[in-house]
Amino acid sequence: MTTVAYTAIDRLRDVLRDLGEPTRMDRGDSFRTRGLCHSGDRPDTVSVRRVPGKVDIRCHKCDGDDQYLTAIGWTVADLYDEPRERGQGPSTSPPRPRPKPPPQKTSRARTKAKRPLRGETASYPYCDENGVLLFEVVRIEVPGQYKDFRQISADGYYGTSGIRRVLYRLPDVVKAAQAGGLVTIVEGEKDVETLVAMGVTATTMPGGSGMGWTDEYTESLKGAAEVIVVADRDAKGREHAEKVADSLERHGFAYRVLESDRAKDVTDHVAAGGTLDDLVSVDAPSERTDDQAEIPPTQLPLEFWNSRESLKSIRRLAHSKLLPADTTLGAIMARVSGAIPHTFTAESPMGRASLNLPVAMIGGPSAGKSQSARAARDAFPTPARLADRDALPIGSGEGLTEIFMGTVDQATGELHQKGPYKGDPVMTQVRKQIHHNAFVYVDEGKSIGDIEERSGSTLAETIRRAAMGEALGQTNATQERKRYVAPMSYAMGVLVGLQPSIATTLLKDSGTGTPQRFLWLWARDVTIPDEVVEHPGTITVPGLNASYDDDSPVAFRVPDEVAAEMRRKRLHAVRSGGIDDDELNGHEPVMKMKFAALLAIIDGRFHMTLDDWHLAGTLWTTSCAVRDDLVGLARREAAAARRAAEDAEIELATRKGDALDKAEMRREARLRLVLEHLASAGGRMSRTDLIRKFNSRYRKELPDVIERGVAKRVLRTVEEEGDWWVHVIA
Repeated sequence: MTTVAYTAIDRLRDVLRDLGEPTRMDRGDSFRTRGLCHSGDRPDTVSVRRVPGKVDIRCHKCDGDDQYLTAIGWTVADLYDEPRERGQGPSTSPPRPRPKPPPQKTSRARTKAKRPLRGETASYPYCDENGVLLFEVVRIEVPGQYKDFRQISADGYYGTSGIRRVLYRLPDVVKAAQAGGLVTIVEGEKDVETLVAMGVTATTMPGGSGMGWTDEYTESLKGAAEVIVVADRDAKGREHAEKVADSLERHGFAYRVLESDRAKDVTDHVAAGGTLDDLVSVDAPSERTDDQAEIPPTQLPLEFWNSRESLKSIRRLAHSKLLPADTTLGAIMARVSGAIPHTFTAESPMGRASLNLPVAMIGGPSAGKSQSARAARDAFPTPARLADRDALPIGSGEGLTEIFMGTVDQATGELHQKGPYKGDPVMTQVRKQIHHNAFVYVDEGKSIGDIEERSGSTLAETIRRAAMGEALGQTNATQERKRYVAPMSYAMGVLVGLQPSIATTLLKDSGTGTPQRFLWLWARDVTIPDEVVEHPGTITVPGLNASYDDDSPVAFRVPDEVAAEMRRKRLHAVRSGGIDDDELNGHEPVMKMKFAALLAIIDGRFHMTLDDWHLAGTLWTTSCAVRDDLVGLARREAAAARRAAEDAEIELATRKGDALDKAEMRREARLRLVLEHLASAGGRMSRTDLIRKFNSRYRKELPDVIERGVAKRVLRTVEEEGDWWVHVIA
């Protein structure tokens, strides 16, 4: 029989496993764990290392191991590889190989968990195949302090000693496996819930990678057609995934080991716009390295930029000028939107859509918003159709309409009857639309809020209508003020720079649809390199060529599979009355059509592909993340304002209360003096004489003081001899 050396550090690992306590930084002969002798302690307070013949345990808070040994039910004798009898010295001989004994039961008393725990943010129930609860894993997060997990048995006590350890969501896993389905293994319960919300059967093990995968877990997957193991993108995550893969290999499972190339784990991967299909093999080279900054979901991922040469050129352009790539792209898209022929449209089962695009660049004063707009202007020459209407400042709703207006001579239908022009048509000057292109740039979005707050302003309404290519202006004014721009007869791009605190100007208008029509991008780029990037030169956009025939319509039709999905969603919206639609996301299909068409134009094509649509989806996801970030900021600012107002009210009430308390004290002191004067006068005195006893400054207070004494039943007043007399009540 083959035996192994079962040392004290091995026994300690077993004890901690039975207590549900994870270990960290485990290198075989050393690891760290939580201080069980300190409730709510950090997960690495206790350091454990193997030394010759024994295990050394040190709690950095206790500065020793006494309290920790008591907490796990050990004595000093248990620290040795060959347990010592009490009073026996340490052994100097190496440990004898022997069979691994079963885990020792500890004498530690069970502690009842008081729910909810401090900092408890989530609870994950672990059940057997029949759905019977075995234990829970509780997630604890105290912002700025620590994150921890506690295991609580079904009867409410800490620890899972003697309790069967199973996979998370085991009933669903067994059902999917027995049906020959796909099961995905991730490293934490939060990641499981992320995938389950996407319709994926997923699981993990209690304690995460620190507790080790067992063959019993693998047996639970019997029947699955394939198992996907998703590793966290770090050394520990890959090591854990390799151990799971080894077990799957031994049991003959078909499996793949994948990881994200844009985020640390599955939850962050999905938040960054990724799907399971985007995960890459752990053996595949990634364009990111571990020392690169992690790209937040509010920034376009590297996969977006690397998907085609036109986007790589824009990113190089931005980085060559030390600018954020996202806002540089947004500025270019807005300019292209206003510079292309107005006959360019996007088409879907819902009809035609203009390619007019408002873009909001969000960032602080020195983030590079203005420079991004300038870089977009320098990237390609201004086409003739945009001359004199390039980067116009915003004025008002009427001003936006006026951009397209002009004065022309028009025949009245009459002829000159005499003079040198006899027989010629009589002409008159009329105002009408004579332009079809405009690009509006607002360097500081505060002006939009200032204009919109004016009584009768139509700016927000005009931006909304222009974004959809609807008719602009008014026809019920005088001839001099009449403005009318026909639907789909113009191309307009709008670029707005906003500081985060001012962005609420647009966000608060969500009920009428203004923010839903914007592409939102942060002026932030964590991927900009330290090295100098070469300028890519002028960007060629064929659709901006002045020789292009503006009268020739170009329709960017969505791919057939996209059209089918859009039709299905549209039918559902009509049948349900749109009650399921998110207010801020109601314009998703139209906005993605615009994005996809403009990306195709920038790429030099006049038709939309499925790849354009996927890239438009990434743009939409990033835009929503930026917008949601700003919504959260607005809520936090509003909450802070409310708290400040409440604090001010409390402070005012406190000051008033203090003032009332002081007045009460003064009246009580006056009442005591009244009682003293009455006592010296035999218990009664006329009110007139009593008032004369006090300084003139206080006499006006005395009637109230006497009334106070009557209310407290220490005084009574009686009308006698033409005056009111005050008596002391014994």
